[in-house]
This record gives sequence, structure tokens and C-alpha cells, in this order.
Amino acid sequence: MQKILFIAKNLHAKGYQNLKVIPSLSSSGVYWRCSFTSSEKNQDFDIIVSNWLQNKFDVSIEKIQLDLSELTEVFIKENKEFLTTCLGKNEEYVQWFKNMLEILQDEELPYAFADYFGPTIYWKTSLGKKLYLSQQEAVRYSSNSNENFENYEIEKIIKSFYQDNGYDEYFKNDLIYLQTSFDEIKNIWLENLEKIEKINYIMIAEAPLWGKNKKYIYNPKTNLSQFFYKSDLEEVLRISIKDKEDFIKTCNSIGLLIIDISPYALNEKDTKLNYRTLGKKNYKKIVESTLPFYFNKKIQLIKSKLSDDTEVFFRYKRVKQNFEDLIGKTLLENKIIDSLEKIGDISQTGGGINKSKLKEIISKKYYS
Repeated sequence: MQKILFIAKNLHAKGYQNLKVIPSLSSSGVYWRCSFTSSEKNQDFDIIVSNWLQNKFDVSIEKIQLDLSELTEVFIKENKEFLTTCLGKNEEYVQWFKNMLEILQDEELPYAFADYFGPTIYWKTSLGKKLYLSQQEAVRYSSNSNENFENYEIEKIIKSFYQDNGYDEYFKNDLIYLQTSFDEIKNIWLENLEKIEKINYIMIAEAPLWGKNKKYIYNPKTNLSQFFYKSDLEEVLRISIKDKEDFIKTCNSIGLLIIDISPYALNEKDTKLNYRTLGKKNYKKIVESTLPFYFNKKIQLIKSKLSDDTEVFFRYKRVKQNFEDLIGKTLLENKIIDSLEKIGDISQTGGGINKSKLKEIISKKYYS
């Protein structure tokens, strides 16, 4: 069945760029269907190519012996009238479709919808991936096509770093983890943001380790770490904090928000590419490349909740040294700070949080 998708790719290469592919699942979820349709205006003409393939070849008994080039020629010969409606240029769709095929594993099948999954700004696959549509296609299904474009760009950026570092063959396997971690972390962060009435402090962090245990500062089901222990906050605020859930509530109540600078939960166990193997130069390139779609977008989301004199500080001194110019530019442009000198850090030699530094920052508002 996956051969159908590559027939479409071959047809695009022959000039039939108005041909679009619509894969779906049957109501039972057991059978995969795929139609070719023409995007040409005033045309209501499509072909259920999965039926055509099954009727032409007895795929239940043996594999198709023709190669993809021969299969494409057979399809052209038998569907000339339909294909005349598909002639034309649509380079954005063709490039998106080509990129989508590169992500698929052998025999992995995408679907745009099923009885339990309606058309949206991405396709799903039989292996659980999300394949974000092109900007052009997303407009047809959602008013929020900008979000789709941003997600697609974020995915495209990390793919380029896998390729540049010689890890291209691992990208398909890592993609599911990168997508699901990105979605889950984003949803947890947004849900927590709703619980903060006024933002008094912004801590700039890197990216969650996440992994199989879903380690994240805002995930109440995981333990706290050296990144930020509850004892750090207890000592600074001179209060007792019961557990991590109570820790998160306390951060929210004083208006402390943590923002990551990278959308990728890369780590040494779950992804072939990680921040250690990337090196400082490429790490900075990642943050710079994703800035418009990730960090800057978060800043726009929080602006209405900012207090008049929000304190901004980095969790780690090394992150401040490496990224202050990039992050600071966004903060200055949005008038969250008026000088880079206003951005501090709370790190200390040997690891952990410098409680004296944190107390100095917190006390400016908390004890006033």
C-alpha cells in the first residue's frame, strides 16, 4: 500500500503537481484507504487508488513485482482523463509531500482522518507520528494555520541538525519521541501558565530532560532535581513545602514562571543527537533558529500577565553567557527589561541553586 504514495511522488515529478493524496482509515480502523484528487478548481474528480491497486494486483497473495517506475506508467496509461486535471504547478505541496515520505519508515502509512480522528492541521501515521501539513494545506482545515507552520518549522530545523551531524538515519526513530515530548511539555506549560495570576519573576532555563519518566519542573508526577529543589524555595521564602505539587503551586502563587529556550527534549538516552554532542556553536544555532517559533512566541503569550517590574534571571551562568545576547534581544524588544545588566543568574560553583542570589531576587517583591 505504501507504494501508492511513491506513485504520487513520481506523478508530481512528471508535472502532475495538482494531484493531491488523501489517505484515511476505514470505520473499523483495520483498513487503509488512499485517494488521489485534483486541486484544480471546478474539478470534482478523484480515484480511490488503494482499490485500484488491489483490483489490478492480487496483493493478498503476493508482492507486486513491478517497480515503482513501471507501476507509475501503468497508472498513467489507465487514468489519462483524471491526470489531465492534475497538470500544473504546486511546488509547496510537492516539496511537503516529498519531505513527508522521507520521514516514513518502511510500510508505515499516514492517514488524514478516520471515524475517530477528523481532518486537522496534521496527519497521523500507523507508528504514531504527526506529519504537519504545509502552510497552504493547513489553511483549508484550521484558522490556526500559523501554529501548524511553527510546528512544521521546528521539526524541519531539528531534522537539518541530524543531517549535518551524520545522524540522518536515526531521525525517523527519534521523531516520535521529539514530537510527543514537545506536545506534552507545551500542554503542561500552557496549563500551568493559566494558574499564574501575575508574573513577577521569569527564570530562563534550557530544555527539560523529559525522557521515559517525563522529567519536567511542571510535571507533578516526577521528582524535583538539582535544577530546583523544594528546599531551595523553602529557605528563601521561610515556609514549609509539602511535595512537588505544593512546590509548583507555591511558584505560581508568587508569580515565578520558568521558560525554556529550546523546544527539543534531547538527551543521551532517548535521542541520538543531544546537547553534549551538538557543542556550543550548534546549540546556539538551534536556539537562534527556533527563536521566532518558540521562545518569542512564549513571550507574546505571557505579556498580558507581566507585572510592571518583572525580574528576569537565568538558572545557569553558562546559559546566560552563551545565550544572553539572543534572549536579551527579545526581552528588550518586548520591554520586559530595559538593560541586559538587569538579567542575573542563580547558579553556584559545584551545582545547585545559589540561595543567596535567589533570595535577593525574590525579596525585591515578596518581602515588600
